[in-house]
Amino acid sequence: MHVVSCKPGLGGAAMPSKMLSIMSAGRAVVASFDEGELTYILNHYNCGRYAPAGDMQAFVKIIREMVADRKACEEMGA
Repeated sequence: MHVVSCKPGLGGAAMPSKMLSIMSAGRAVVASFDEGELTYILNHYNCGRYAPAGDMQAFVKIIREMVADRKACEEMGA
């Protein structure tokens, strides 16, 4: 999996340029990001998961869940 993060309040209208490289690499995305275009793509295309920007506990929880379910990570990367 690949990690994408942003400070709270800065990512709502942003799409990180590294997203295209990550997605083309066939890896799941774990994001700590404001809701917006990035989070829409993660949800709509099931290519990763996100926690609200700045919510470290939720972010760590998602990482742990994804590490525990490698099959889900592979499916998200596909």
